[in-house]
Amino acid sequence: MIATIMGVAGLWKPAVQVRTLTQVATVEGFESQRRGSCTLFIGVDASILLNRAQYAAYHQKGGLNMQAGENLPLQILFWQICRMLALPVTPVYVFEGNKGPLYKRGREVKTTPHALTNSFQELLTSVGFHFYVAPGEAEAELAELSKSGKIDAVMTEDVDAFLFGATHVFRIPNISKDGDLVSIYTLDTIQSSLSLSTSKMVLIAILSGGDYDTEGLSGCGIDTALKLNQNTSPAEDLY
Repeated sequence: MIATIMGVAGLWKPAVQVRTLTQVATVEGFESQRRGSCTLFIGVDASILLNRAQYAAYHQKGGLNMQAGENLPLQILFWQICRMLALPVTPVYVFEGNKGPLYKRGREVKTTPHALTNSFQELLTSVGFHFYVAPGEAEAELAELSKSGKIDAVMTEDVDAFLFGATHVFRIPNISKDGDLVSIYTLDTIQSSLSLSTSKMVLIAILSGGDYDTEGLSGCGIDTALKLNQNTSPAEDLY
């Protein structure tokens, strides 16, 4: 049931913190000696990176740069890997499986792997980074890793990973636009600033619509859903 109601646009803005990824990795990983390894374990949504690399390569302002060399999307993925190599982090890349929802945002979901998947995985292996393929959605798998404490944060584009149970989310930055800045969300901040438990977030997704049910309750937007939540006490075992 949960997998059919994800996606709550505009909900998270009040809870965002902006820091540099270098600062976060250094302070939270290296200096704090988290897990005794001086590194921050970050689960990365590989599907987002694949789609971004392809889009960035072929939808540049002014068209494709023919002087950039062969396979520009793979170059972009390589630069992302290099960025991780320069930080005290241990990334774990999770790829989409074929057992996810059949429809998302009103479109049929393709179950075949992205064309760059094998090449990206070869790059990850060559530098010693870990990866694996989730049974279904990478975001749901990463949230479970976060919830169980196996990773310190989820790096994804969609902070609705909290509805799956994630506790810390780093939103993947647009490096050309944001540089080293990264938007950080924590479950504690969401609960304190928005007074929302995981169960209430799920209820908002049901009411206002999301990735897998774009309509939700007729006439009910985010503002209405939030107000309804103020007077509702959903069972905490809803999730």
